Amino acid sequence: MTVKKIFVSGIKDEIETEDLREYFSEMGDVVDVDIIMDKETKRKRGFAFVQFDDYDPVDKAVCKYYQLLCFLCWSKSPITLLQCF
Repeated sequence: MTVKKIFVSGIKDEIETEDLREYFSEMGDVVDVDIIMDKETKRKRGFAFVQFDDYDPVDKAVCKYYQLLCFLCWSKSPITLLQCF
């Protein structure tokens, strides 16, 4: 891939910026984490953007997500992707 930023959806309210930074830092150096907030209510909207310093961590994150998604589909587990954070 040629991007340094990924979109992360389905984030629960209790997930904080540092939680995402810690999780994604396993894949590479995280430059920025931006959890999107509703302008009127000031509540989290359930998605974020994570920016890395290089392209490699994006590939790792996408591959890890894909492997997890395939496993969940194969096992038909009721776990959501957010529970993995």
